[in-house]
Amino acid sequence: MSLKIMTSRYGEIEVDADKVIEFPQGLAGFEALRRFAFLHPESDSPKYYILQSMDDADVAFTIADPAVFGFSYEITLNDAESALLGQTDSPDCVADDAVLVILSKENDNAPLRAILKAPLILNLKTRRGIQHTFARLDYTL
Repeated sequence: MSLKIMTSRYGEIEVDADKVIEFPQGLAGFEALRRFAFLHPESDSPKYYILQSMDDADVAFTIADPAVFGFSYEITLNDAESALLGQTDSPDCVADDAVLVILSKENDNAPLRAILKAPLILNLKTRRGIQHTFARLDYTL
Protein backbone atom coordinates (compact mmCIF):
# COMPACT_ATOMS: atom_id res chain seq x y z
CA MET A 1 0.00 0.00 0.00
CA SER A 2 1.32 3.45 -0.81
CA LEU A 3 0.36 6.93 0.32
CA LYS A 4 0.60 10.19 -1.61
CA ILE A 5 2.08 13.10 0.27
CA MET A 6 2.86 16.67 -0.74
CA THR A 7 6.34 18.04 -0.08
CA SER A 8 7.65 21.54 -0.68
CA ARG A 9 10.98 20.21 -2.03
CA TYR A 10 9.88 17.32 -4.24
CA GLY A 11 6.22 18.03 -4.98
CA GLU A 12 3.77 15.15 -4.65
CA ILE A 13 5.44 11.81 -3.98
CA GLU A 14 4.26 8.28 -3.28
CA VAL A 15 5.48 6.63 -0.11
CA ASP A 16 5.15 2.95 0.71
CA ALA A 17 3.35 2.49 4.02
CA ASP A 18 6.34 0.50 5.32
CA LYS A 19 8.51 3.65 4.92
CA VAL A 20 6.46 5.65 7.43
CA ILE A 21 8.05 6.18 10.84
CA GLU A 22 5.97 7.39 13.79
CA PHE A 23 7.62 9.55 16.43
CA PRO A 24 5.13 9.41 19.34
CA GLN A 25 6.69 12.51 20.96
CA GLY A 26 7.68 14.28 17.76
CA LEU A 27 11.17 15.79 17.40
CA ALA A 28 12.73 18.66 19.36
CA GLY A 29 11.05 21.85 18.20
CA PHE A 30 8.57 19.85 16.10
CA GLU A 31 6.63 18.00 18.79
CA ALA A 32 3.31 18.24 16.92
CA LEU A 33 4.72 16.45 13.86
CA ARG A 34 4.53 12.72 14.48
CA ARG A 35 4.59 10.91 11.11
CA PHE A 36 7.58 11.00 8.79
CA ALA A 37 8.38 9.29 5.52
CA PHE A 38 11.83 7.66 5.49
CA LEU A 39 13.22 8.36 2.01
CA HIS A 40 16.60 7.81 0.39
CA PRO A 41 18.23 8.53 -2.94
CA GLU A 42 18.35 5.79 -5.53
CA SER A 43 21.54 3.99 -4.52
CA ASP A 44 22.62 0.59 -3.24
CA SER A 45 24.35 2.23 -0.29
CA PRO A 46 23.00 5.75 0.30
CA LYS A 47 25.10 8.04 2.53
CA TYR A 48 22.15 10.11 3.65
CA TYR A 49 18.38 9.85 3.98
CA ILE A 50 15.48 12.27 4.07
CA LEU A 51 12.96 12.28 6.92
CA GLN A 52 9.98 14.07 5.36
CA SER A 53 7.13 15.15 7.61
CA MET A 54 3.79 13.79 6.49
CA ASP A 55 2.03 16.40 8.62
CA ASP A 56 3.80 19.51 7.25
CA ALA A 57 5.03 19.61 3.64
CA ASP A 58 7.66 22.24 4.54
CA VAL A 59 9.45 20.14 7.16
CA ALA A 60 12.12 17.64 6.13
CA PHE A 61 15.41 16.63 7.70
CA THR A 62 18.52 15.24 6.09
CA ILE A 63 19.79 12.39 8.26
CA ALA A 64 22.75 10.00 8.14
CA ASP A 65 24.46 7.15 9.90
CA PRO A 66 26.86 8.73 12.45
CA ALA A 67 29.56 6.31 11.25
CA VAL A 68 29.85 8.49 8.12
CA PHE A 69 31.35 11.08 10.48
CA GLY A 70 33.50 8.55 12.32
CA PHE A 71 31.18 8.52 15.33
CA SER A 72 29.32 5.73 17.10
CA TYR A 73 27.03 5.61 20.09
CA GLU A 74 26.48 3.34 23.05
CA ILE A 75 22.99 4.30 24.15
CA THR A 76 21.12 2.75 27.03
CA LEU A 77 17.40 3.33 26.74
CA ASN A 78 15.20 3.68 29.78
CA ASP A 79 11.93 1.75 30.06
CA ALA A 80 9.84 4.67 28.79
CA GLU A 81 12.00 5.07 25.67
CA SER A 82 11.89 1.34 24.98
CA ALA A 83 8.10 1.41 25.33
CA LEU A 84 7.82 4.34 22.89
CA LEU A 85 9.83 2.33 20.36
CA GLY A 86 7.57 -0.69 20.87
CA GLN A 87 10.47 -2.85 21.98
CA THR A 88 9.99 -6.13 23.73
CA ASP A 89 12.21 -7.61 26.41
CA SER A 90 13.87 -9.78 23.78
CA PRO A 91 17.63 -9.21 23.39
CA ASP A 92 17.11 -9.48 19.62
CA CYS A 93 15.01 -6.30 19.59
CA VAL A 94 18.14 -4.12 19.63
CA ALA A 95 19.03 -5.54 16.22
CA ASP A 96 15.87 -3.86 14.89
CA ASP A 97 17.15 -0.41 15.91
CA ALA A 98 19.03 2.11 13.78
CA VAL A 99 20.74 5.21 15.14
CA LEU A 100 20.88 8.23 12.84
CA VAL A 101 21.83 11.88 13.22
CA ILE A 102 20.22 14.99 11.79
CA LEU A 103 22.49 17.00 9.49
CA SER A 104 22.51 20.79 9.35
CA LYS A 105 24.16 23.74 7.64
CA GLU A 106 24.15 27.26 9.01
CA ASN A 107 24.26 28.68 5.48
CA ASP A 108 25.07 27.60 1.92
CA ASN A 109 28.81 28.15 2.41
CA ALA A 110 29.04 26.38 5.78
CA PRO A 111 30.19 22.79 6.10
CA LEU A 112 27.65 20.05 6.71
CA ARG A 113 27.46 19.20 10.41
CA ALA A 114 25.93 16.32 12.33
CA ILE A 115 23.89 17.10 15.44
CA LEU A 116 25.48 14.49 17.69
CA LYS A 117 23.77 15.50 20.94
CA ALA A 118 20.30 14.38 19.85
CA PRO A 119 20.42 11.21 17.73
CA LEU A 120 17.34 9.55 16.32
CA ILE A 121 16.67 5.95 17.28
CA LEU A 122 14.42 4.09 14.87
CA ASN A 123 12.94 0.67 15.49
CA LEU A 124 12.76 -0.62 11.94
CA LYS A 125 10.44 -3.48 12.89
CA THR A 126 7.77 -1.40 14.65
CA ARG A 127 8.45 1.70 12.50
CA ARG A 128 8.58 3.91 15.56
CA GLY A 129 11.23 6.42 16.50
CA ILE A 130 12.43 8.68 19.27
CA GLN A 131 14.95 11.46 19.57
CA HIS A 132 17.35 10.67 22.40
CA THR A 133 18.81 13.85 23.85
CA PHE A 134 21.96 13.64 25.93
CA ALA A 135 22.22 16.01 28.89
CA ARG A 136 25.99 15.72 28.52
CA LEU A 137 27.89 14.15 25.67
CA ASP A 138 31.63 13.63 26.00
CA TYR A 139 33.29 12.93 22.68
CA THR A 140 36.42 13.61 20.73
CA LEU A 141 36.53 13.88 16.96
